Amino acid sequence: MNEKNIKYKDFRYNFNINSGSLANALKGKNVSLEYAQGMADILGVKVESVFFIEKTTKLYAAATIEKVKRATQCIFAMAKRQRLVEYNFASTEYISFGRRAKRSIKFLDDKQAKQFYSIVMNCEDIRIRTAFNIFILTGMRRGEVAVLEWGDIDFENGTIHICRTSNHSKSKGIYTKEPKTENSIRTMSISNVLVEQLSEYRE
Repeated sequence: MNEKNIKYKDFRYNFNINSGSLANALKGKNVSLEYAQGMADILGVKVESVFFIEKTTKLYAAATIEKVKRATQCIFAMAKRQRLVEYNFASTEYISFGRRAKRSIKFLDDKQAKQFYSIVMNCEDIRIRTAFNIFILTGMRRGEVAVLEWGDIDFENGTIHICRTSNHSKSKGIYTKEPKTENSIRTMSISNVLVEQLSEYRE
């Protein structure tokens, strides 16, 4: 990068390289071959000269396998109704969904949460202080916090209404959409501490 006089901002904005993958590459962490090739092309070098290429295999997530099975069931059910096939070999008689393996969720315990909160409250930047206050006092997702608007916050009644989320994809960039499920659209009560923090930030 120094030889070509290409800086981080050039990769990020002029060449539209994903910031997460760029940060991982600069830290020596794994990135996909697609991103590695893109960075090498920008630098005008062979990808092998700046990256170690390693082939790995990864199993599909249980949710992905379930979606494929359900889609296959629908296709065969429609084909049978239209008398294109005699039997629906994708019905529940033949396909087993099984039980999903439980995911272990990492979370802060009470002591860690208090320690984290005390560090956040000593942060001088009110934007960081407010954002992390929302995270730790509500449990909201990153994409939900990113698209909060003042109209979503009821200061008098102490509530936050969550009705949209921020997403990112290579083709669209950053975009806003409704949450995946209806249950994700919700109104939650917030503490007086968070109301005061949000009021201070709004001022």
